[in-house]
Amino acid sequence: MNGYDLLELIGAADPAYIESADNDFAAKKPRIKWHALAACLCLALAVGMFAVLYKYTKTNIVTIENIREISDKYNGTLLAENLDLSDGYSPSIELRCSGGLDDPSSWKSLSVSAKYPDCAVVLNCSFDGHKNNSDISSAIDFVEYGDILVAIYLEEPTPTYEYVHRAVFEWGGAAYELSAQSNDPERIYELLDRLVGDKVGFGSFKNILGFSGCKVKVEETSPHFFTWYFYTETSGKTRYIAEMFGRFDDNMPEAYSVDLDGDGTDELVCNCVSGDGCQTVTVYRNNNGSIEAGCIRGEFYDNLGAMNFGLGSFAERYDPERGFVITYYTELPDEADDPERKTATFKSGLENFDFYPYVP
Repeated sequence: MNGYDLLELIGAADPAYIESADNDFAAKKPRIKWHALAACLCLALAVGMFAVLYKYTKTNIVTIENIREISDKYNGTLLAENLDLSDGYSPSIELRCSGGLDDPSSWKSLSVSAKYPDCAVVLNCSFDGHKNNSDISSAIDFVEYGDILVAIYLEEPTPTYEYVHRAVFEWGGAAYELSAQSNDPERIYELLDRLVGDKVGFGSFKNILGFSGCKVKVEETSPHFFTWYFYTETSGKTRYIAEMFGRFDDNMPEAYSVDLDGDGTDELVCNCVSGDGCQTVTVYRNNNGSIEAGCIRGEFYDNLGAMNFGLGSFAERYDPERGFVITYYTELPDEADDPERKTATFKSGLENFDFYPYVP
């Protein structure tokens, strides 16, 4: 339709319709202006909210020259400061945060990396409560440092390095992941010793039964049931010197290094829990270079008048304050309405134990 046709149609139209339409348009004009104004206000509010959200959710990446710059500000202990970057090249320390260096509550993650003559190392630390979601069943090894359980995974090799290990653990409210590329399969353990060993109270277990440089590793010996192995390296060979067992969800069973017989060499006392829940104590000793494992002898229970009716007959536990604590029954549960569970204790000494050569 061209302009002339439009004029002809307008001329043929009833003036009453034109007037009515004009009045309607005039009435609607203010509403159109208010709608536009409201839309502008919503847009301005959205932009303002976006600016506020961006301010508090954006991530800054801050390059750190020295780990001390943040370790002194952190409310806790940064294990990253245990990595010695002085003998590496191309070191890098990056902090991701929504605020700044002076606001540890805004820290999200820390990444430390360096290359050494024999390996490349990356340590990532998450502060925002994220947990390690690695499938624990695919771990090739477990290492225990105090109450920290480290799971170690083996990744695909690279053209440069044969062994690519990844170690994950949590400590002090932070999640850690240590990656090491090397041609030495033991390099990951050396790095873990440096990173974790001296900071989490594991030092008391580095000398066990007269052996130095001891370590702990964990194996799942049956579903949800684990054995903790204490071992050391002697003449280039691995020597197992003690073990204890329990469920993984119960954390590492308690173990104590204490001189029970006063000969100047500590024994290792392990509180164990079997799969059926039975609590027992095993004492390991170094008998002139031979490792022996001891359990409380049957005569001790006979002297107590204890009844042995199978599972639940007794429970053994070592307590640093009370010594060995044994609970037992002198009546069969099915012969009394509510038989009293009695307790016996002894502080030290090995006269209540039978010892046998330890076979891992």
